[in-house]
Amino acid sequence: MMTGKDLIMFIIKYDLVNEKIFTDDIINEALVHSSKVAEKFGVGVATIKTMYDMGTLHGFEINGELYFPSAILTTKGDAKVEK
Repeated sequence: MMTGKDLIMFIIKYDLVNEKIFTDDIINEALVHSSKVAEKFGVGVATIKTMYDMGTLHGFEINGELYFPSAILTTKGDAKVEK
């Protein structure tokens, strides 16, 4: 298991302080904006935000914007929506 201290030491040891870890392409493939999720479910963004706030949909916020794993658009059956 790697601790936070181990991670920091690794970054410093290999001079990765200014290295970009995630590119826009990776983020765009891995994450979906709440507006696309709303479109997929046929509801408004406010509904998706409410479902997120209630813990029904699992996502996270980046710079004040709500994102979800891209798998939420392709999952069949139970889309990890808790009832």
